[in-house]
Amino acid sequence: MRFRKLIVVAAAVAGLAVPVVVAAGPAQANGTGNQWCYETGGQACLNAWGGGPRVNVYTSKGVVNNDFTLRWDSHASAWQLVDSGTGPYNGWCVGDYGNDPNNASTGLVTCGDSSGNEGWGTLFNIPLNCGGQGDVFQDRHWGASAYLGPPNGYGNGDHFYLNTPTTNCFYFSPPA
Repeated sequence: MRFRKLIVVAAAVAGLAVPVVVAAGPAQANGTGNQWCYETGGQACLNAWGGGPRVNVYTSKGVVNNDFTLRWDSHASAWQLVDSGTGPYNGWCVGDYGNDPNNASTGLVTCGDSSGNEGWGTLFNIPLNCGGQGDVFQDRHWGASAYLGPPNGYGNGDHFYLNTPTTNCFYFSPPA
């Protein structure tokens, strides 16, 4: 238990709004990550639509397809959002749909391995903290002014994009 507290304190001291997940106990039939939702002008949660491979807007919390784990990729020195729901794409990362480097709409693609080979669009910087429980995700593939976000006027089933020009805050809440 002391180790868990030290990790949380270290993250807080470093000024990171990164949730630290320490799993213990048997696997459960629910998600294990966090729900990540854009909450300006209505809720838009990342959702592995139908279990994937699309990552679309869902305007409510509480469904397992909303569960994503924020993970540090030490090989690339970047963050990744990993599907931690129970669908067939569990363990895949949010990136360019179809692993197509010309498609900025979101889908689940392979995360990579210890030697690299990350899918297109799966690597994020977190340039801004949104007040303790939220972060802005800047997509490395799409450039310094490209951020994860929903389209204007979004609704259920709309695609998220990795190249929006706005610094969109995504807030995390417990898994569904």
